[in-house]
Amino acid sequence: MRLCIRPLCPFPKIAIGHPITQKNLPPQHGYEFDEFRCLNLNITCPKDSTPEGGLPVLVWIHGGGNVVGTAADPGYDGAPLVDFSVQKSLPFVLVTVNYRLGAFGFLASDAIREDNEAAGDQGVGNYGIRDQLLAYEWVKRNIKAFGGDPNRITGMGESAGSIDTHITMCSELFKSAIPFTQAILQSGVGSLTVRTSKYQQSVYEKVLAHLKIETDKSSEGLKALRDVSADDLVLSYVALGGGPVPAWQATVDDYFLATNCSVSSLSSQKYHPSLKRLLIGDCADEGLIFSMPLSKRQWTFDGVQKMTTEVLGEQQGNEVLQAYGISADLSYEELFACLIKLLSDAEWSQPIREVAKSFSNGDVFYYHMTEGNPFDGAHKGKAHHAVDLIYIFLTYQSHLPSNLATLAETMASRWLSFVNGGQPWSVYDQKSDGSSKLMVYGPNGRSGEASESSKPAYKNILLCEELKESIGRFAAGLHGVLADV
Repeated sequence: MRLCIRPLCPFPKIAIGHPITQKNLPPQHGYEFDEFRCLNLNITCPKDSTPEGGLPVLVWIHGGGNVVGTAADPGYDGAPLVDFSVQKSLPFVLVTVNYRLGAFGFLASDAIREDNEAAGDQGVGNYGIRDQLLAYEWVKRNIKAFGGDPNRITGMGESAGSIDTHITMCSELFKSAIPFTQAILQSGVGSLTVRTSKYQQSVYEKVLAHLKIETDKSSEGLKALRDVSADDLVLSYVALGGGPVPAWQATVDDYFLATNCSVSSLSSQKYHPSLKRLLIGDCADEGLIFSMPLSKRQWTFDGVQKMTTEVLGEQQGNEVLQAYGISADLSYEELFACLIKLLSDAEWSQPIREVAKSFSNGDVFYYHMTEGNPFDGAHKGKAHHAVDLIYIFLTYQSHLPSNLATLAETMASRWLSFVNGGQPWSVYDQKSDGSSKLMVYGPNGRSGEASESSKPAYKNILLCEELKESIGRFAAGLHGVLADV
């Protein structure tokens, strides 16, 4: 049985019809936007399957930079995966969640904080993530009616959805328990997007300036902002840089988040004891998501070398250049490829590994995706950011060659095993010598366990671990995203 609801939170219409997987699937809905009716969810459950104890529940938080996307995307259609789960005797209930995006879900400022306090609320920003918490609360109260067990909930997300799920794991808001007992984090942890209130204030002021709203009196500016139409507010995103679809970030607001989820803090991050297990991983070419902003910078070797010295110092800068094979004799295309590898390691793989390595609540299952995208497009053949979405939900099966369709079923089976409390592959035992096992998916439809040190990027990831925040600032400078202020 499937229950599908809309409308969606407003987001830039330019993003409609441009799937990150490079393959369009037939839409199951129209793109009706409504900022006040967008908090809805979709439920898929096995037909006539209502065991006395209830089935495990998987709550999916979609990605899209906290600015685009929908739980009702055809790629997230729950029917194929739920049907497959019954065939494998691993049945479950799938819930996919819509939440407020962009300014509607993540805008923060002093004026908004003051307005919240006047209304009896605490904190500022993070409304999109708090929407996700509201969805978990709804599931806890109501999922029994759909055959689900409210005490066996897995939180799962990809990209921004994974980041938001990890941020929820890091929140100090929960006293008795967090909303899920285990988590699946695909390609994202909190260090990628959390920002200070000071930074978010600057974002707020840019939006108001673009809309020609005076900011002398905060209460009047906020009132004027609320009078702006949803369409005009979405169009104002261009003022933030990065084109019309910039990513939006969570806020350190001393309520939902008391501290920043920085790279340097990941190794010491503690999680609520109610969270028992973690499945986490990345894709080999995550950095390709920054291809467009990186290409706009038109880097030369001299420019890269100059910035390494400024950010990392001469000795560490030269070490990074040497590790990534960056030299003066490279062509532009070769230099670009080296920088993509650096971005993949510094901003994605190293922080993700840090979470896997430091999680102490229970078993960790760590994976690495090297299988490329089989579809035509700029990243065909590459294991780019979000390539895992082609496989996990089984929604692309009729478009895949047989070996990749088999790989998709293999991955889906292992995710379902985890959701049902099983051991999908060997536990990642967090050894420091690189001998710990992880599961590798690809290439050519293969999958199998391997030692962590067998990853081609392993030594460079260790270098990024050593440099932590400084390599992150360098990476951000490469693709032009402003660092926190």
